[in-house]
Amino acid sequence: MMEDPKLAKTALIVLGMHRSGTSALAGVVGHLGAALPQDLMAGTEMNAKGFFESNRIMKLNDRLLDAAGTTWWDPRRFPDEWLEGDGAEPFLAEAVETLTLDYGEAPVFVMKDPRVCRLMPFWQKALSRFGARPLIIHTHRPPLDVAPSLTRWTGYDAEYGLLLWERHVLDAEAESRGLPRAFTCYEALLTDWRSEMTRVAQVLDFAWPCPPDTVQSGVDDFLSRDLQHFHDRDRTKAAGDVPPLLTETLAIMDRWARDGEVREDHARLDRMRAALDQVGPLYDALARKSVLRAKEVTSLQGKLDDLGGHLDRNRAEFDDLNARHSTLVERHQTAEQQLKEFADLQAREQAERQELSVAMKDPTVASLRIVDLIAKVQEASAVALQERARADILSAELAVTVRARDSLIADSSRLSAEGARLAADLAAARQAEQTLRAERDGLAVNCQRLTTERDQARAETSQCEAAFLASTSWRVTAPLRFVSRLVGRGRQAS
Repeated sequence: MMEDPKLAKTALIVLGMHRSGTSALAGVVGHLGAALPQDLMAGTEMNAKGFFESNRIMKLNDRLLDAAGTTWWDPRRFPDEWLEGDGAEPFLAEAVETLTLDYGEAPVFVMKDPRVCRLMPFWQKALSRFGARPLIIHTHRPPLDVAPSLTRWTGYDAEYGLLLWERHVLDAEAESRGLPRAFTCYEALLTDWRSEMTRVAQVLDFAWPCPPDTVQSGVDDFLSRDLQHFHDRDRTKAAGDVPPLLTETLAIMDRWARDGEVREDHARLDRMRAALDQVGPLYDALARKSVLRAKEVTSLQGKLDDLGGHLDRNRAEFDDLNARHSTLVERHQTAEQQLKEFADLQAREQAERQELSVAMKDPTVASLRIVDLIAKVQEASAVALQERARADILSAELAVTVRARDSLIADSSRLSAEGARLAADLAAARQAEQTLRAERDGLAVNCQRLTTERDQARAETSQCEAAFLASTSWRVTAPLRFVSRLVGRGRQAS
């Protein structure tokens, strides 16, 4: 492979639709020695093992798409004319700066962001200014695997996910022609990554900085079937569930990943991309409504989940307060019993005082009784004071608990009402989403009807042309047309 001496670095560009295994592929390429970006995106529940892409590049791509009046989920093609305008130049300068910050002087690095499928011409210019030659690695998964995974993480309709799959796959293929590239698929990577990455290197005429044999254990630990969240196990149903346009695209991508790229397929892919360009604008307004509705539903669901958690915490707190209330009531009853016993003690003391008044007539007996009674009175008074203090404390605690319980009951009632309102909003949002799906289905039927009418018109035109060429008048006038051509050539010669 002839290399431009000015392009001393090698950029391994992973191209593929979201949820198509691009993270797994970029992770394997990183294990094989390609430098990863410095500002590496952290793993999330969506991709627990990491995304292996740059936060800086992802944010730059989003801002670039927004400046061009589009998004990564726009079913229309990226406007090529925007790249030739003045608005692209500041982004190109920023892209070179971003590449410098993320990769520095690394001789080989991996760059991955599914948005690049829509923006390859832009990044080809940026990489050239950065001094890096791009080597493209295409990967894909069947659309019936990608669409439900995309629905789970974004809330988009599954049918809309199929449309985005076709847009990304066709754009990535068309915009990377003429560059060194290899095609693979997620299934092949998981089945036998060593053989697949060895084949990819051979197609690209490239040597991995770390040969597969030296990193086998690390990659084996990294790759696992649990990465494949959604898997279409019944391939036979694909023809019925996937539009013919996607079925044909998938068949070509599968064949290229297995046997290598076939140039004769380019014309078919171009026709499919042109057809997608024609119908894409029909879905534009509906796509935006679907995305906004998905965000609204997700927001409402989040609020409802938060409210449910708040209610659960309130119920637990309410149960705790009830338990404390029961304990205080029990303690209060105990205090009342002790007060009753004290009253009984006072009654006995009163009786003894009466006996004492009688005994006062005998000085010796009276003296002994007085000492004994004073001790009992002092003891009873001390007990009474303690119990009265305890009773006051318990009464105060009971009053506080009752107020807290009443406040919690009022708060729970308010939260229940709020939950009911949010549930109603969520139901309305889902109803609106169903309405949007019905509108989309209507557009699809209309588009299919127009396509059928166009194909019929072309067929009728071809039949008329064939009939004319086969007609007697066309054959009879053939000599005249031959003479006319001879005369025309004679005039040109003179």
